[in-house]
Amino acid sequence: MRATLAAATRVNVAALEQREPENVALDRYAELGRLLAGSGGAAAALPDGEARASLVQLLEDWRARLAVPRLSATASRRPTSQPSSPTRAAAA
Repeated sequence: MRATLAAATRVNVAALEQREPENVALDRYAELGRLLAGSGGAAAALPDGEARASLVQLLEDWRARLAVPRLSATASRRPTSQPSSPTRAAAA
């Protein structure tokens, strides 16, 4: 499993591209990808899809460079028994 932010961004972008290709969030992901890709005309000229892919790649690179553990390495296990739900008191 990938680290949470990069994985969530990848999944959200893919879902939006498939289900709502005109969603303004895709423009924002692309804008952020261009902004973080670096200064200069090359980053500003990235097509939207490439800018979004660049954003996801950058997030994955940061995770690796900063040695952020993958979610699977830090996730706690679910308890085997579910806690009892509280009993509702009858209204007086």
